[in-house]
Parts: sequence; C-alpha cells; structure tokens
Amino acid sequence: MEARLSGPQICYLLHRAAWGVAAEERRLIHENYGMGRSDFHVLETLLIRGPLPVSAIGRKVLLTSGSITTAVVRLEKRGFVGRSRNPNDRRISVIELTRIGRETIEAADVRHAEMLENQISRLSDAEKSQLAKLLQKLVEKR
Repeated sequence: MEARLSGPQICYLLHRAAWGVAAEERRLIHENYGMGRSDFHVLETLLIRGPLPVSAIGRKVLLTSGSITTAVVRLEKRGFVGRSRNPNDRRISVIELTRIGRETIEAADVRHAEMLENQISRLSDAEKSQLAKLLQKLVEKR
C-alpha cells in the first residue's frame, strides 16, 4: 500500500519536475542560441501566433510590461524581430519575426521539442495520458 502524500508533498514534486525541465530548457537555449527562456518564448509565440502587439506577447509569455519591453528591445538588437505601428492605433507597436528570427526560432523549436520529448520519455503512453489529464484538472479554472 502506497503512503498517502500531502498537498505540500505533491506540490513539491510538481515544482521539482517543472524546475528540472526548466533547467534543461535554459541550458539548451542559452548554450545553442545565446538567449534566455523569456526571449525564446517571445520568438516561439510570434512563430505560432504571427505578428502581435507587445502587450499581447507579454500576456502570452507571462511577462510584465517592463519585462516584455526589455525582451523585445534585446531581440530587436539581435535582428530577430521588427517593430511597426498598428495602422488603426499608432500608439500600439506590433512585433513580428524577421527572416533571421524565423530561421533561428524554427531551428530552436525543433531542438526544444526533442528535449521535451526526451524529458518525458520515461513515461509510458498511458502514464503520459494520465499525467496530462491530472495536470489539466489542476490548471482548469474553477
């Protein structure tokens, strides 16, 4: 019979698992592309969603307005993104991938997906399905 785990014990295990994946993600992105996770996730969001206002990117990647602005400036300096004004509201900057930004994030995204697959490969298909259902239940809004 397995010992019953408390809420804090389960949350600790969730935290450790997420931290381990995040640490490997940080290493992969930094060593291969010279960027941090925030910059990677900004580029990934633009790859998936297309051009977006700065504030929308920040909401998608969970960055404050100050942090997303700093990330966009960093990515602009590296030539990965470009900025234009929204023709309907000139106060709003729209960010989009440049050619080099698209090429970089497409390559990085493949390696990132491989790393994530490797991280979860110890689980059987049934365990992956069960874990996904349980995690979804935890993140659903009440």
